[in-house]
Amino acid sequence: MIDLSGARTKLDRAQQQLLALGHALMAFVEREPYQLVERIEPHPDSELADYVYAVGSLRPTRPEYSAHIGEILHNFRSALDYLVYAAATRHSWTTQFPIFHHASDWTRKSGPMLRAVPQRYVRIAEEVQPYHLRNPHAHLLAKLNYLSNTDKHRLLTTTATALSEMAPTFLPERDVAAIHDVVFNVGVLEEGMELARLVLEPSGPHPAVTMSGVFRIAITFRDPYPSGREIDGQSVMHVLFDIGRYLEWLYDRFLEA
Repeated sequence: MIDLSGARTKLDRAQQQLLALGHALMAFVEREPYQLVERIEPHPDSELADYVYAVGSLRPTRPEYSAHIGEILHNFRSALDYLVYAAATRHSWTTQFPIFHHASDWTRKSGPMLRAVPQRYVRIAEEVQPYHLRNPHAHLLAKLNYLSNTDKHRLLTTTATALSEMAPTFLPERDVAAIHDVVFNVGVLEEGMELARLVLEPSGPHPAVTMSGVFRIAITFRDPYPSGREIDGQSVMHVLFDIGRYLEWLYDRFLEA
């Protein structure tokens, strides 16, 4: 049996860092990184009015979150390389876990990466290549590779994003005969962005509404480049958790081979 203690250490450390990152992101969200600005917009052609909740005083996510994410990605990617390095009967600086989007790249490039690695481990590495998917970029190893390579050159960008789940409810508080409709907006939070627009039937000069609950906010990746399409807008914690879980499964496959 090969010694995978190095990969195990890297995965354990990444999971510890992921837990700490989760606490930090949760604390940021719970402090509500924006203020709700309320305004009334009368309908010029009817007795109805819109009651709008908008984003104000938006605080950006902290840059150290990106550094923290980079450390997790480094340990994830290192754990993959440690797997094939431990399996190799002779070691080389070219030994690494290959990640390819095209089968032709495997044929042309994987040889030096997996030199002296027994075939049972090579088969595992080939079976999990992103090019087996219709959309290779959606593969978790492809996401890991993209995020890890990007982090080597620049900080990964994160942002607060409004989600559709667990939206608040609204009740008339004063001078409101009825609430006829509620429209929620989701997506990346920006200064002045409307989170909700209510259609009211005012019953007095100063209509007011009480909001019960909160808008669900998550910290997501923000990547406008075409190559980052698969991670743009995705929850940071969900992406990293899914990658970590996949690597744990892959670790077990190497351990059992």
